[in-house]
Amino acid sequence: MGYGKTTAVRFVLQHTNAKILWHTVYADGVAYFWNGFCKALAPLGPELADSLQKLGLPTDAVLVQKAVELIGSVRLTQATVLVIDDYHFVAADSMDNFFGFLLANLPPQFHIVITSRTVFLPDVLAGLRLKGAVNYIGTDCFLLQPGDIAKYYALCGIVITKELQVRLFAYSEGWITPLYLYMLEYVEHGKFFISDNVAALVRSMVYQPLDASVKEFLHCICLFDSFSLEQAWYMWPEGNAAGLVEELFRKNAFIAKDAATGRYCFHNLFLSHVREAFAVQSQERRNALWERAGHWHLKQQECIQAMTCFENAGNFRFILMVLSTTKGAAITGEHKQKIIEYFDGCPQALKIENLAAMLVFIRFMISYNESVRLKAACAVFEGHIDAFAGTREQKNALWMEYERLLSLTKYNNIREMSKHHRNALYYMDKPVTGEENKGNWTFGSPSVLLMFYRESGRLAAQVEDLKECLPYYCRLADGHGSGAEYIMEAEAALHTGAIEKAEAVIHKGRHYAREKGQWSIMLAAAFVQMRLALLHGSYPEAVSLQKQIRDLIEARKQYLLLHTLDICESYVHLLLNMPGRTAGWIAGGDYTGTRLMFPALPALYIVHGRYLLANGEYRRLVGMADVFLAAAAVYPNLLSEIYTRIYLAAAYHKLTAKDEAISSLKAALAIALPDQVYLPFAENVSYIADLLKQLAAEEQYAGHVKQIFSLSKKYEQGIKKILRTHFAAPKPDLTARENEVAVLAAAGLSNREIAGNLVISENTVKARLKMVFEKLAIKSRAQLQERLKDSKATK
Repeated sequence: MGYGKTTAVRFVLQHTNAKILWHTVYADGVAYFWNGFCKALAPLGPELADSLQKLGLPTDAVLVQKAVELIGSVRLTQATVLVIDDYHFVAADSMDNFFGFLLANLPPQFHIVITSRTVFLPDVLAGLRLKGAVNYIGTDCFLLQPGDIAKYYALCGIVITKELQVRLFAYSEGWITPLYLYMLEYVEHGKFFISDNVAALVRSMVYQPLDASVKEFLHCICLFDSFSLEQAWYMWPEGNAAGLVEELFRKNAFIAKDAATGRYCFHNLFLSHVREAFAVQSQERRNALWERAGHWHLKQQECIQAMTCFENAGNFRFILMVLSTTKGAAITGEHKQKIIEYFDGCPQALKIENLAAMLVFIRFMISYNESVRLKAACAVFEGHIDAFAGTREQKNALWMEYERLLSLTKYNNIREMSKHHRNALYYMDKPVTGEENKGNWTFGSPSVLLMFYRESGRLAAQVEDLKECLPYYCRLADGHGSGAEYIMEAEAALHTGAIEKAEAVIHKGRHYAREKGQWSIMLAAAFVQMRLALLHGSYPEAVSLQKQIRDLIEARKQYLLLHTLDICESYVHLLLNMPGRTAGWIAGGDYTGTRLMFPALPALYIVHGRYLLANGEYRRLVGMADVFLAAAAVYPNLLSEIYTRIYLAAAYHKLTAKDEAISSLKAALAIALPDQVYLPFAENVSYIADLLKQLAAEEQYAGHVKQIFSLSKKYEQGIKKILRTHFAAPKPDLTARENEVAVLAAAGLSNREIAGNLVISENTVKARLKMVFEKLAIKSRAQLQERLKDSKATK
């Protein structure tokens, strides 16, 4: 702080022809930073800014790669520089990882300048510097040596002796801020008063000489890290705000103006002192200013900043007002502790007065799994809704939202959820609309059946339950969830071996989901169709389905579904015995950074368990099984438990623990057989065939084992056909990797999509494809498609 970083960057960039984008970071949290970062990129195209905002914080490898891909897709017509000033305020590993990856993959003509009080990404920086991807300027480059101090003062018309140069350097340590302040003292008093107390110098030389009215103005505006003239007018309604700002800017080197945005920025040293002066104002004065600042943020729809200001003013009434009017918009997981503090600290009387805010609290307590606080919030609502003094329509709207929220507490019990949906419909004057109805109905799960199959022996009944009950919710939520009942019906048919029924019903589900824009349900439908494509031995169809749904996700900016698609694609390749194509973040087994919601985890564990099995990591699989089973037991999710127990049986079998293997397989069969759920066993026959044959000798299993082997045979035929047609040993003139690239290119995937599928760079794809064209003496993808169709390139 105070080395002149920002000044130096501004000065250098003024002398370039580059397009300058500037984003100053403030200590408002990483979510607020990301929002500002997206806005800073808006001049490159509003579509880019919108896409990045809908992507949200890139907290894991999937989202980081997508964010960098979006930025890299911009076509720049001139050199462009993005400045991120005061990056140290971000303090988030997720953003460090993002920028580390971005800096290594910047598009041509795009450059980034990052200023920070701490060393940026020290672990990554060395590698990037070696590659020539980063230039690093440290504090040593900013320090003024004695000779530099003499030149600086000479430029300001002051000649100093060598002795004084050394003395000034000793006290300032070459730091320009105290040197500037020493100079101000010299100009005023005709001699140097050298001190190492920089804060005292700021007070005596910069703050104290200001007029009383200017100081009062600063107390009003210092609540913001930077400010616009509009903010100045709002905070200082005396009529001369513009004049005061201009005077401060002209006479004070500690206030700078951003030419791009027109905003005024305080130097941190000066701002710190002004805030110290603000802190000794009367409590009444401070509260009034904090409240005024809060209302300013609320006007800008910055609800987190508004609530922070109202918290500083000690005004819980306004905090509740923000919650009720914004419905908690922009509140993310990083604000969890703050929301809990607001709930705990708010007086009971105010909670009773603002039941709309209590509904927002209830929603967050459900998502935070805060059962005690949820019960307390519900008690407030139910105990005082009858005395609500609003109109009938307002009261009905509160009741309807309350019942809708209560339904979430009964997830995944279809009939219990539906009771609340029907209660809500009783109060409905019009359907509920809003962002919550545009979200992922499946919570990121690739399977509706996985979500709602919870009771052994009732699979058919639960399918009918959803078909009966879901329409009530769809009426309530303006079509949210449409088509899911038919996806579950198709999945149930597939899992019980009724292939033709699954193929017929899935199209009905897709139709209703597309009609209402239910993209997560569309993805679940595509997953069913991918598995059916494997059954029929049609790899191009499976790849085409993956491409279609990826294009849909991209077009609709449903980026959180990228994780779900990774789950689907990885499982398809595991069924083809290609564990090397499992998405890296799934194979690694570390999901702490993902934004996957809990209902999606059982599906993730199914894929991860199969990956461990395919890789022969039997002991690790046994060790992880408790984690998988615990997740499956929460709601419960029987399908996930079935798969886990099958994996356990296979692992124990490989470890020659015969009794444990048989016991685990019997446990899986005990859950699945009452509903004739055969697919999980059929997909894993290669691992458990011996165990199934052993159990076939027992009468209770004989018929079921026969059905499992029958379904397995169909899958085996389809997979063998795919492997023989598309993945047979290549001719000597095509390498294995070239063959893989050729197959995916012929299926219609772009170079970027092939790179993602094979976990290689786009440049590698281009190089491999060029070699394929040369070796096969073809010039286009259309010709490649024909060659593969005739199986000449792969047989």
